[in-house]
Formats: sequence, C-alpha cells, structure tokens
Amino acid sequence: MKRQYKAALGIGGIVLVTVLVGLGVFLYFGSQLGVYVLGVGVPVVIVASIGLYVRGVVTRSSTSEGEFLQDAARSAADSFRAELTTYNQLRSDYPQWRPDGVQTDAEQLADDFADAGVDVDVDAATFTVRSPDRVQEFDRLSDRVGSFAADRDDAFRSFAEDDVERARDAAATAAEDFLGEDGTPVDVAARDVPADGGYGDAEAVLQDAREQAAAAFGDAVDRIERTVEDYDGDADRVREELDEAERFVDAARYDDALAALRRARQHAEGEVSEQFSADREALENTLSTIDSVGVDGFVSDEHLDTVRRVEDELASMDSALAADDLDRAAADVRSAATAMIRELESDLERHVDTIRDADVPMGFYTAPPAVATDYAAQLDDAESLEEFRSAWLSAASELTDAVEAAETKAAVAESYPTVRERIDEGLRSSGRVGADDLPVRDAEPFLELYADAADDVEFDPDGPAVVAAGGGESYSVELTAQLAASTGEEHDLTLRLDGDGVDREATASTYVAATETFDDVPYGEYTVSASTPTDGFTDATESVRVDADRSVELTLPERSLREQVCGDDAADVEEQLPTVAPELESKFDDDEYLTPETDLPIADDYVPCLLVLWAEQEGHTATLDDGDVLVYDHDQFRSRLETIIDHNLTDGDSMTFDEMRTKFLSVPASDDLVAATIRELDADVTVGDAGVTA
Repeated sequence: MKRQYKAALGIGGIVLVTVLVGLGVFLYFGSQLGVYVLGVGVPVVIVASIGLYVRGVVTRSSTSEGEFLQDAARSAADSFRAELTTYNQLRSDYPQWRPDGVQTDAEQLADDFADAGVDVDVDAATFTVRSPDRVQEFDRLSDRVGSFAADRDDAFRSFAEDDVERARDAAATAAEDFLGEDGTPVDVAARDVPADGGYGDAEAVLQDAREQAAAAFGDAVDRIERTVEDYDGDADRVREELDEAERFVDAARYDDALAALRRARQHAEGEVSEQFSADREALENTLSTIDSVGVDGFVSDEHLDTVRRVEDELASMDSALAADDLDRAAADVRSAATAMIRELESDLERHVDTIRDADVPMGFYTAPPAVATDYAAQLDDAESLEEFRSAWLSAASELTDAVEAAETKAAVAESYPTVRERIDEGLRSSGRVGADDLPVRDAEPFLELYADAADDVEFDPDGPAVVAAGGGESYSVELTAQLAASTGEEHDLTLRLDGDGVDREATASTYVAATETFDDVPYGEYTVSASTPTDGFTDATESVRVDADRSVELTLPERSLREQVCGDDAADVEEQLPTVAPELESKFDDDEYLTPETDLPIADDYVPCLLVLWAEQEGHTATLDDGDVLVYDHDQFRSRLETIIDHNLTDGDSMTFDEMRTKFLSVPASDDLVAATIRELDADVTVGDAGVTA
C-alpha cells in the first residue's frame, strides 16, 4: 500500500477515535463537556495529524534527493576511475607510449569532476565525493568518460601499429644480419591490429610481435655465444654486450639491441677468426681432394650432389658467425664422403663374389689387399678433418683401382658361360672365332680365357681370335621332300639349305618325291625348306642342327581353297558376307551352282573369295574347276551322274561329257570334274578323255 494511503487511513482512524471519545464523554459526563470534545477536540486532532504527516513527507523527500545525487556522482566517478586504471596500466607497461592528448583529456575531465563536487586523482586513479551538484552534470560527465576511453584506445592502437611494424623490421634485420637462413623473421604487419577493436585487441597483436622479435634476437644471441664457445674465445667480454642487447630487447629498444649485437659479433669474430679460417681451409682442402680422385663414375649422384652443394655454400661462409654452418657443412661432407667409400667397398665385394661364383679357371683373378681392408672404419676413427681427408684420399684411390679391375673381371666372369657357348659353336663351325663374332664390347679377355682353359685351342693376339687345331667340323645333310597329296602329274620340287655363310639349292622334277644330299655342311644351325610352283601346296620348312650326318624329310602341305582364293582378303570379305548371303542363297536355289560370273553387289575381285566363304558357311562344295571357283552340291551332282550311267547306258553304249551337261546336268562342271566324280562311283564304265563307255 502506498505511503499516502497509509497516512490518510491513519488520520481517519485518529478522527474516528476522537469522535468516539467525544460521544462517550457526552453520554457519561454531560452534553456540555461532550460538545467541547466534539467541537474543539476533534478539529484540533485532525489539524495536528495533518501537520505531522506533511512534516514527515517533506523530511523524507529531502533525504531521497540527496542520496540519488550521491549515487550519480559515485557511478560517474567509478567509470572514470576504471578507465584511468587501464590508462595508467598501459602507460606503465609501455613506457614508449606518449599519449599527450589523452593525458590532457584526463586532466581536464578531472577538473570538470571537481567543479561538480568530486575530486579525482588522475595518476592514482582514485576519487572523493564532496558535495555533488546537479544530476544532469554527472550524466554529461559519464558521456565524456566514454569519449575519453575511446580516445585512449585509438591512441594506443596507433602506437601498437607502429610498434608492431618496428618489431617486425628489427627482427628481420637481426635474422638477416646474424642468422642467415636459420632465423624466422616476425611476420606480423601493422594492418593485423584490428581497426575497430579495443586496447586489448591491439595489445594482443603487439605482444605477439614483441615475442617474435625477442625470439629472433634470442637466436642471434645464442649464435654469437656458440661461436665463442666453439672456439674457446673470451666469452665474458662478449656476454656483457649480449646481456645489454637482451635488456634493450626487453625494453623494445630494438635499434640499441642491434647495435649491441653488432659490437658482440665484432668481439666474437676477433676472438675466433683465426681458428674459423683454419677450419674453413680444411674443408676446402677436403672438397678439392674429393674432386681430384675422380669417383664420379663409381658412386651415387646423391653423394656427389652433397659435395657440390657444400662447395656452393662455402663461398658465403665468410664470417665466424657461420661457424655452425661450417660445422654442419663439414659433417655433411664427411658423411657423404664416407658413404662413397662404403659404396665402393660394397661394389668391390659384389664384383669379387661374382668372380668367385662364376665358372672360370683358377688364377683368373687374384683379390687385392683392398678386399680385406675396412676403409670406412678408418674414416670413422679420424678425429680432425685433415686426418679424414688423408685417410679418404688413400681409401678412394685404392678402392677405385680395385673396383675398376674387379668390375672388368666380373663382367667377363658373369658373361663367360654364355660367351663360351658362342665360342664353342664358332670353333666347331669354322675353326676360328674372332672379336667380331662375339656379342661383347671387349672380346679379348673372353678369347684369352677360353684359350687358357682349352688344350687344343690357340689364342691369336693379333686378331684377337682363338683357333682350333683341327679346324671346323662338317657333315652331310640328306633332304627328301614330297607333296602331301598326289596330283597324278609330274611337278617340280626345289630343295634348299640356308645357314650362316651357307646357301645351297637343288631342283628336281618328279611324280612322287625328290631327294638331294648336301655335302660338307659346316657345324651349326640351318633352315631346310622345300617349295613347288604347283597350285594348292605351300612351302615346308624346318630348322636343323647339323652336328652329325643328318637325314631330313619334308612334306609340302596342301593349301586350303580359302588360302588360295582369298589370301589376305578373307577378313574384309567375311564382313560383307551377311549382306550378300540372302542373294547367294536365292541364286543357288534357282541355279544349283554359283560361279564368279554370278551378278552380285560386290567388287568382282572379291567374288571368288565370297563364294568360297559362303560355301564353307552353308556346307556346300567349293572347288577350283578350270581355274575358276565353282560352288555346287557335290552329293547331288554325284547322284545325277550315277542316274545317268545306270539308266542311260547299256553294254557298249557311250556318252560324251558334253551330252551329259546338255541333257542332264545343271552344274557347268568341266570334263575333268565330271570324269573325277564318275571315278568316285566305282561304276562299270570306262572313263575316257571326252566321255564314258559302258
């Protein structure tokens, strides 16, 4: 319930109680006293109650307004104090930041707070509320506190952008001047500071840039320290400069840090330059030694590439600060050079094993001392680079000579079994084998080795060649050839023998077979063949090894009608067969035969082949009759000839083949085909040149 309602009820209650009291007095003490009570007492009580109520309200109103003004003053001052605290902390953390305008704004704002009744200490970020004035004044001051914070953030963001760029440039310079390719420059550009962020976002980017710059400078410090330590220089003097450089880096005074590093480097180089130069010269000598031996043809390109790379890098190692690079380069060269020796040792062992496993005479190869020497272990034991260079020179020289000699012997030993067979064959064939007869680039070692192992063979160094004492071997070859089927006619047969340096031929006319003997045929591999100009037969060929007197028989196989007629066109013609087949079937049904004169939608040259292929497909007979293809039904043709003989010829009767074709046969068969078919019948007739007689 509201306060005024409570007050009204209270006053009403007092009036009611007063009236009741007046009535009581009127009833017990008389009307006069009751009238006084009601007429005077009640109004007095009412007036007094109202007065007390008004006084309370005025008092409470005055108290609430003062507290509200105090709260407004504290709220605005607290906001200002928080922003001042941040501002003072940034100034403390980043002494290089000189926000003069922001400082002036802070002091002016503090003066305005003082005018409004609040004392503010800018440096301490504290305030005291004295006697605040108007609430509206503190609303205005709160707005100005927000503007102050925004101006502070803008000023710090601008400072952060510049400082990030400065840190990046300083780190890049330190990496380039002191680290070469080993350093990692800061890679934070000014634009990486958020354009619309608060001081916290800018500070995060700035801290990251400073940490990266500190890392780059730290690497430079470590490198200079290692340089002095590696060469036993005066580390204390250099350490003073490095300590100062580190202090400058902590204070973000990068130019001063770079100057301190340069002074430290100068001191370090002065301390270790003599030893560095000696080490560099030792590496140069080692590289020169590797180049002088000439191992290029013996070792892998990987190891040679390492040497070439170090030679290129060495030109840039002109400062004692490159001591780490020099040590690393020397280690790489030692590793590559040792790997070369191990590779040579492995190659030598492999070649020696090949020779030992090969089928070669005793004394063919004598292993040198290099086979039993562990050169790689000697290199591993070398303490200084100069000792290593000397040991490597000896190892490489001895191993390359040994590998080269063993490789030649191994190549001979590995290929000797195959080459020996060629020499065996050559000597048996001609009695002499020279370098040109062998499939190797350098034949002399093979020929000499063969002569050493054979009692009846001499080595001719002028050839070079090997010569058999008794000369080459020779034999006779009897070749017999015949046709696979008899033609009943005399035919020519050509017999041939071909081989290395041998080409002999003989031709004979025969009804059955022909035989020819070729004498004095040298030992070796030959091809014997037989051919005939007679149609329907193909050549017969056989390979023969002549290592004794030989007899060879050849049979010339028949050529199929397809081979005779189609040749190489069979596949092309067969593709057209489905298109023409219906027409062929129709014409065959009508005429009972097909010949090349049949009108067909195909090139004339292809018609004979087409007829043969179709006949094969349909199961009809195809033959060459008087030199032309004839397709017919042989069983039907044979049956009709049998009917003619049985029903049209009696004892003593005769009929010519022309009469048969004219009166009884639909197939235009030649006299030879008619006669041959009648002979198949085994009929009791005499077949003549032009007809038959019963």
